[in-house]
Amino acid sequence: MKVIKNLLFVVIILLLVIPLIQARYHLFREAGLSGAVNLKPKPNTREITWKKWMKEDFHDDFLFRVEDYAPFHNTLYRIGCQLDYSFFRIRHAMGFISGRNGCLFDKAYLREFSADYFIGQKTLDRKLTQLKSVYDSLKSNNVNLVLVFEPVKSSFYRDNIPDEFNPRQKNISNYLYSLQKLQKLGLPYLDLDHYLRSVKDTCRFSLFPENGNSWSNYARDKATETLVDYLKISKHKDLPTKRKLSVLVISDTGYHDFITNLSSGYFTHTERWFPYAKSNPVPFDRKTLAEKLKRFDVILFMTSELNLHYGYGDFPDEAYLSFHPEVPESRIYRLENDIRNTPDWFLLMVDKAKQQNHTFEEMARIDAEYIFFTGFNDLKDKTRYDSIEHITLKIKQDPAWLAKVIQKAQEQQVTIDTMLYRDATFTYNSLLHKNEKK
Repeated sequence: MKVIKNLLFVVIILLLVIPLIQARYHLFREAGLSGAVNLKPKPNTREITWKKWMKEDFHDDFLFRVEDYAPFHNTLYRIGCQLDYSFFRIRHAMGFISGRNGCLFDKAYLREFSADYFIGQKTLDRKLTQLKSVYDSLKSNNVNLVLVFEPVKSSFYRDNIPDEFNPRQKNISNYLYSLQKLQKLGLPYLDLDHYLRSVKDTCRFSLFPENGNSWSNYARDKATETLVDYLKISKHKDLPTKRKLSVLVISDTGYHDFITNLSSGYFTHTERWFPYAKSNPVPFDRKTLAEKLKRFDVILFMTSELNLHYGYGDFPDEAYLSFHPEVPESRIYRLENDIRNTPDWFLLMVDKAKQQNHTFEEMARIDAEYIFFTGFNDLKDKTRYDSIEHITLKIKQDPAWLAKVIQKAQEQQVTIDTMLYRDATFTYNSLLHKNEKK
């Protein structure tokens, strides 16, 4: 019994001493945490001042930083996470949920897959129609614009998706509606997501790991080969040998390795824009965008299902207006884009639309119109189109005026929106004429 007590005493002393020795001399090499880890600066006792000590958030922040840099923290954290998941199915990865057969999914992908993030037919119609116009303009300048749908795990493992996301009773999603619209418009696209799903039963190696979120290196290589073959068929038959093509890649940062693999093997010059980046996204300069696009041989516009609720970002709108500067820009539509492109605002509007029994598209329009209307007097550099939109909103808020517009729309057999624009334009021109007389 005494031997056991002494042994336990020695073990306890070692558990106390070894971390201190490790902290001082770093005898054991410890691998850092991989994945989406955001380490804060290493704590320093010089930071502890009376002024900071009295702040409410200083203690928690300093304590978390001490824990992050404690000896053996990374190893013990890995062990703890693995034990939690193996025995209790507790996940420490924020935003992930377990599906069937232990398959992990990012919840944001599932909400997109289940059409919870559907942004509306009118919005997608406008975006893709503009993109088709950009495609035609670039094609006339011998530039090949290729729309590429990147593969995602949610559709790849749809049989493992939890029932709450209705994997079998599929509603129309941004991805499915986009495919339908693209076919109607005759806009070519390459669906790598569909391709990998079609070959997954015949591949020797895994294309998507069940417990990961990104595709495998093998899947990346298969996608690269497919994209190159597509480019050869569509335009550049001598692609693999001459390698004289310059390419612009517009994508999210998650496919950086795929872009690197593609550019190093097949293109001599590659430029990359990341409009979906959460921090420091690349803005589009409308004044010079058209000329910049004309400099490339190939433009790969890549998007995944997760990013489709952004409405393909601002690229279709900015590129279209760059090629057609005579087209007036709607500030209301720009506000709708801001709602879609701002993650927290977007999620807020998704919940708000459900609470008020609206579609997301309707809710985004209502809020954008409200912001525009209430802030109209403070707008700088108002245009003629801004004033017409403002009058249109006034008509909508006047029941008697709106009723007359609806009646005229029926008589002239046009849509209500068309009639609203005509009446607002007439009113604006009449007011302008009166002011000129004064």
